[in-house]
Amino acid sequence: NDAGLTPPVSKQEDRYDKFKRAEELIKLGEKSSDAGKRRKAIAYYKKAAAIFKEIEGEKSIKLASAYGSIACNCLEIKNYKEMLNYVNLALGIFESEMSGAYNEDWVICYATLGHYYRELGNPKKSIYYYEKSLEILGEENDMELRFVYTLMSEFEKAKLKNAHGDNEEKDSNQP
Repeated sequence: NDAGLTPPVSKQEDRYDKFKRAEELIKLGEKSSDAGKRRKAIAYYKKAAAIFKEIEGEKSIKLASAYGSIACNCLEIKNYKEMLNYVNLALGIFESEMSGAYNEDWVICYATLGHYYRELGNPKKSIYYYEKSLEILGEENDMELRFVYTLMSEFEKAKLKNAHGDNEEKDSNQP
């Protein structure tokens, strides 16, 4: 009988195993997302988020990152209501816990909102959220800066066009 020979699992070991499992779920979510299997990715990210919330609490940066990943994938399948819910949960954690420190997932949350407003045809709000992501990036993150600037370029043009169009409209209304 081996029942008495196996030592009980400590809470720390159990926490470590859960954390490791959540990290595995994140990787599965990333693979699914990269393969275009957004709903499957969302399911993996939600499972990981539940584990992070259980072992690290509601203000966990890992939880915020999982929420951000859910939001990105919801955007891709045009589930805007769920996207907004998860991006706001993620941003709430990042904004209260990061104290201005750089976090790629925080940047991605703002860029996700930029994408959302771009899809809705709202360049002003889109640019606002892309610019928020740039504030977090700082000058030292050249690769991400180029990515966000690329996303913004067509909206900057639209913004300038709208500004110019607004002026033309005002001028045409003049007697």
